[in-house]
Amino acid sequence: MGWKLVDRVTGLVATPLVLAALLPAQASAASGPTDTSPPVVSTASGQPPAVGDTLTVTSGTWSGSPTPQVYAYTWWDCTPGGGSGTDCTEIAAAGSDSTTYTLTAADVGRQVQVDVYVDNGEHASAWSNLTATVAATPTLLGAPQVLGAARAGATLRAAPGTWAGTPTAYRYSWWACPPHRACTLIPEAPSSRLSVRGAEVGNRIEVQVVASNAAGASRPARSAATAPVPARRRSRRLMRPHRRPSLLLF
Repeated sequence: MGWKLVDRVTGLVATPLVLAALLPAQASAASGPTDTSPPVVSTASGQPPAVGDTLTVTSGTWSGSPTPQVYAYTWWDCTPGGGSGTDCTEIAAAGSDSTTYTLTAADVGRQVQVDVYVDNGEHASAWSNLTATVAATPTLLGAPQVLGAARAGATLRAAPGTWAGTPTAYRYSWWACPPHRACTLIPEAPSSRLSVRGAEVGNRIEVQVVASNAAGASRPARSAATAPVPARRRSRRLMRPHRRPSLLLF
């Protein structure tokens, strides 16, 4: 027949079948938060983060009963190789309730991570991924230059200028600047050299440089303009004096 429990006060009887039905329900009535998918922090472009980019963090996926609610996001700058609180400094400017943060020069060379806090009567937290190391796009220190004499048939060269941010590539464009009019792009010249055409006579020449690195591209930087391209001089033919044939007498 098995066993049964009798409440001496109420006289109610609890059999094993009744207890088996009641206990799981009581056990599942409340449970603390557990992250089933961690938070993710990323840039909108999906590219490595750079100064000026805005990072966004998700709250992750959580289980628990009642449903856990996020109550804080803590943003951290971490030394490369650190993370999850080790070798990390809290970014106070990010606040504690924001899912976004815009990178500043103070973040360059660091990795960013977010700690997400949830609550459902019990507290829990989970760390996001670490971003790639924050880089700065190149910044101009000294303007580009046009090297060479600006004359038809000559070849001009561009010096890219000096940059902070360790550029890995440069993009060049050449511009013809007529007197009292806006400069126009010379489409045939996308390299660091320009062969000056006769069509540029009277125009000044400028070169524009865009530097890039892993963080992205810089703002365009323009050189100073050359002197106007002079017209070609016409070569003068030397006219030999006309000589009369000499008269021979016999």
